[in-house]
Amino acid sequence: MKKQLSRRKFLKNTTSVLGTAAIFAPLAKVFAKDEHTSNPLVTIDNHQAPSQVFFTNDISSSGLLNIYSRIVLNKELSGKVAVKLHSGEPGGHYYPDPNLIKDLVQSINGTIVECNTAYGGGRANTSAHK
Repeated sequence: MKKQLSRRKFLKNTTSVLGTAAIFAPLAKVFAKDEHTSNPLVTIDNHQAPSQVFFTNDISSSGLLNIYSRIVLNKELSGKVAVKLHSGEPGGHYYPDPNLIKDLVQSINGTIVECNTAYGGGRANTSAHK
């Protein structure tokens, strides 16, 4: 018997999980174990800068190349380069047009990769990716 998950139930459960995570996330630092001490109450602060977020509303091949150039800022990638993207679900309409990503992937000599989804469906396991 296959159960369907309604949108309402999905949103309700997701909100519960995220709310719980938000409440307990600060405690992770309190109970983190520092590699230099055996005291589990030591706070770890790696002094990491906040992540940069890039946005473009130019959804075109040249728009992707432009935002990519802003991200790498004249740094060269070497070795094998993976371009991770969501390629849509079987029967769905929300997938990237190959012409949209072709120039970007070729410009970095990349390979398109995907990962399994955390939910059921056509991409829930590696053998289903075709």
